[in-house]
Amino acid sequence: MQQPDRGQPLRILIIFILLMLLVIPLNAIPARMAAGRLSTLRLTAQSPVAPTAGTTQVFTCELPHEILPDAPALMLQVLHATVSVECEGETLYTHAYGRRYHFVPLRASDAGKTLTIRLTPSQERAYRTPFAPLYGEERDLVRSLSLSALLPFLTAILLSVYGVVFLALSLFLIPRVPGIRIRVYTALIMVISGVWMLCYHGFFELLSPTAHVVVLEYSMIYLAVPVFFAIARMMKLPLRRHAFFYITIAFLLFCGIGAIVVMQTNTFASGFLLLYFFLCSGALAFTTAMFLRVRKQKSPDASLLVRLAGFSVYLITCLIHILCYFLYDYNGLTRNVFSLNAITIGAAALLESQLIDYFLYASTAVRDGLERPELLAMAYRDFLTKLPNRADAERVFSRMARTSLDFCVVMLDLNGLKTVNDKNGHDAGDRLIVNFARVLRVAFGDGVYLARLGGDEFVAVLEGASGPYVNRHLQTLDDALLKLDAAEPDIHHSVSYGYAFRHECAEENGAASAAENIPEPALRRAADREKRIRTENVNAASSRYAKGNDILQRVMALADLRMYTHKRLLKSEAES
Repeated sequence: MQQPDRGQPLRILIIFILLMLLVIPLNAIPARMAAGRLSTLRLTAQSPVAPTAGTTQVFTCELPHEILPDAPALMLQVLHATVSVECEGETLYTHAYGRRYHFVPLRASDAGKTLTIRLTPSQERAYRTPFAPLYGEERDLVRSLSLSALLPFLTAILLSVYGVVFLALSLFLIPRVPGIRIRVYTALIMVISGVWMLCYHGFFELLSPTAHVVVLEYSMIYLAVPVFFAIARMMKLPLRRHAFFYITIAFLLFCGIGAIVVMQTNTFASGFLLLYFFLCSGALAFTTAMFLRVRKQKSPDASLLVRLAGFSVYLITCLIHILCYFLYDYNGLTRNVFSLNAITIGAAALLESQLIDYFLYASTAVRDGLERPELLAMAYRDFLTKLPNRADAERVFSRMARTSLDFCVVMLDLNGLKTVNDKNGHDAGDRLIVNFARVLRVAFGDGVYLARLGGDEFVAVLEGASGPYVNRHLQTLDDALLKLDAAEPDIHHSVSYGYAFRHECAEENGAASAAENIPEPALRRAADREKRIRTENVNAASSRYAKGNDILQRVMALADLRMYTHKRLLKSEAES
């Protein structure tokens, strides 16, 4: 059988990431074309006051002398600050703490005038300098912003929808499907990442107050930490349990202490981001180390490698995004395509890795589903005779013992198998067993359960049968074996048998009726000998079926005892 290519899922993920690197610049072309109609205004600081919490900073900018005729506007990008825009003492726009994008409508009479922009940060070190405002027609401003945010928005929506749908399905799948729990936690990571992206890019500001959005954004960052370690714990990574425990405790303590410091110093914008940078760095080091360790294994798990690779790419892009945030400005509001879409590449890679993982999981489940009947047949079917084996017989016996129906157990032992093996070889012995199984099916018919317990031992189970009915089947079996003797005179076909009914053993003293229902004609002549050997043999016979119901043990022990009595009788007749 051809071995599966374990490296193919990783190659698919790499190809997808390369395609994303091509798609993002192509997606940015329409946004750049729309931005070509916009003008960047120069912002001049009028007060040397540092951007501290509660302290107002004043900036001015000059409007063009030729104002645009159709809905001129100004777009400001500011984070964690109250914004107020004035024109010669007249307030044009004001908005409280938090919104990222501010559209200030202008009038034709404002051409060439000086705008005064007042920013009051709500946090310490919320930004160093505000981003330069953009001037143009309002529709061009909206179009440029929408096109630049289109790909992050679609990626965030896909992550969120994918995670929510799978979490909903998991309520029904967890009790039924093995190995699904880790994928439930992964779906939760999808939801967290999608919600965080929607918060970061300001999409939720259209639906909720900005202060609530900021709290939700930071909550998603911190919630991702325990979920990530829950996933890592369930990945069955090649890491000692104590080492994983210490790493997890260290991360959680770092998160808790860092959060307390940030809240005490009131530096949410920069503090949480710096903390997030260290968390991503540690998580990336851990994930990369696990990826390399799994990759070196003799038979690496392709699904595990894909998950680790997806997380690694996602964490790398998070670090790149944070570095761009600090390099350009504390508020991170630049129009650089790479810095805005780095996290989009990582989120898309994470989503793709999970889709590949689910494909591998589904294909494995389908393959296992196709192989399951074959494996069950191998587990509960005798390879040589195609009859049920001992494992299947024990299942049937246990099920029958739990019912109140009367049944008959017939124990059969093929005589002379060892002699045939020694004299004619094991091929002849196998042929003897196969021929006996064939005549056994013919003698008892399709409505009787037949099984090979192993070696030369067979069993038949009949429900609702009577003694004469069982004797007719055994007589048919004897006649069929005589015909086999005639067809193969070099091999003697003979079987010892004994049977017992459930009603015989319904009471503790059921063994006292052991002389009843003896197969005709073979065992009736051995009734007097059976009484003598019952005491020494019944315990040994019962121990062969120690597992199971008490009544079942007694029925099978009695049938086994009668079978060995029949064997002694046949042996004594052959010697005489």
